[in-house]
Amino acid sequence: MPAETADYGFSKGYTNAAQIALALGGAGWVTAWSGVGVSVQLASPRWVVGRTISIYYALIDGGIAAGSWVWGTASQNYSLTLALEGSAGAMLLVAAAGVLFPLRERHESEPDSLEEFDAPAVALNLNPRSGPIVVKVEYLIAERNVEAFLDLMRQRRHVHSRVGARNWTLQRNLQKPMQWTETFRTPTWTDWTSVSSSCMGERKCLK
Repeated sequence: MPAETADYGFSKGYTNAAQIALALGGAGWVTAWSGVGVSVQLASPRWVVGRTISIYYALIDGGIAAGSWVWGTASQNYSLTLALEGSAGAMLLVAAAGVLFPLRERHESEPDSLEEFDAPAVALNLNPRSGPIVVKVEYLIAERNVEAFLDLMRQRRHVHSRVGARNWTLQRNLQKPMQWTETFRTPTWTDWTSVSSSCMGERKCLK
């Protein structure tokens, strides 16, 4: 009888610890899931945010459904212990993949969301949805720097297009070959401030 009581007390304590660990793990998972969802929305340009959100939730929900089927089948055909150990091992492999395949470092010409941007004062009374906005930027580039300038502008075009700029072009003045004009358009004033804020680091690289 004392041995049975001791075994019961040990099992009950183990179960309580497991319940607490599961509750903390579940709360952390939900918090991380919600935080990543918000980050996806904030990091996406307005014109493509619906598409990115749909892809994100399709992958999340699809992963949950696939994982439920795989580990449910494993527990039914083999054992619950095998299913739990297998799912834990899969999570460790995902964590290891983050170490083996880290996100690439941000180059100076790419967006920096932490950098502040102050919109210039304008004569018109613009509201956030005023637009479209057409932007022209002129450069004076010596002939010896043309190749480097074009390489940098290719990167700039990629960055601008990714954060919402449209109809990006680069033109050269035939009468003044040193003069180059960059042109792009954004749907609204808010989109232009977002593009400009994201590309501040790139402008430093051009100076």
